[in-house]
Amino acid sequence: LVHDRPEPTQGEVGRLRGAILHKRMVRDWSDYFDGPRYAQRTDALAREMYEAGKRVGYPGLLLRPIGAFIKFYLLKGAFLDGAFGLMVAQKAAVSVQLKYARLWEMHESARRTADPLTPRRPTRNRP
Repeated sequence: LVHDRPEPTQGEVGRLRGAILHKRMVRDWSDYFDGPRYAQRTDALAREMYEAGKRVGYPGLLLRPIGAFIKFYLLKGAFLDGAFGLMVAQKAAVSVQLKYARLWEMHESARRTADPLTPRRPTRNRP
């Protein structure tokens, strides 16, 4: 599973005495928008959706990222965080776009091959 779930503990469950600080900034922006962890996460989410039988068409590929941006920027109040909120909403839109593009690719690959979870690689024409 991609989403973390609380695990049952052996022992007492209590309240924290202090605040939990969420790591909001990263070393540099390339780490924020790129990298193997980001690609693995969107790929794993697409696999979960594929295995659950979900599909996406052209309207979903176009409208879902726009919806994600509106959801984060306006409805969840990311605009209150200024430029950082804009970038978070943009990253949410890109993540949704990549996730659904990968899901679409899996269905296209399944239509053409026996193994839909293996991404297609571009082929180069060699002389």
